[in-house]
Amino acid sequence: MKQCSKCKSIKSLEEFSIGTTGRPVSICKECIRQYSNRWYQKNKEKINEQRKKYYLNNKEKVNGQKKKYRNKRRRTDSTYRLLCNLRCRIYKVLKGRSKSASTMKLLGCTMEQL
Repeated sequence: MKQCSKCKSIKSLEEFSIGTTGRPVSICKECIRQYSNRWYQKNKEKINEQRKKYYLNNKEKVNGQKKKYRNKRRRTDSTYRLLCNLRCRIYKVLKGRSKSASTMKLLGCTMEQL
């Protein structure tokens, strides 16, 4: 049991994060979460501006990381792969590029119904 230095309530040690020294910090996880949420709401515009600036300066790197993540997830997560395949088929049907019977069967409707 330990007392939080912020809210002054006594809580179990599981409710405190472990610091860099390997010991529990003095502020409980709930107080840290509340502080972080308030700070984020207060600095939301600045954070979004920094993210946008970073993306514009590092487009290739960010897009490469996203592509690597999607490819890895497609290989390991069969549900995600199925979702991507179905999304691609629907897109092609709506654009008029593919009208195969198997696509219509998977969708469960005709092109006119879409």
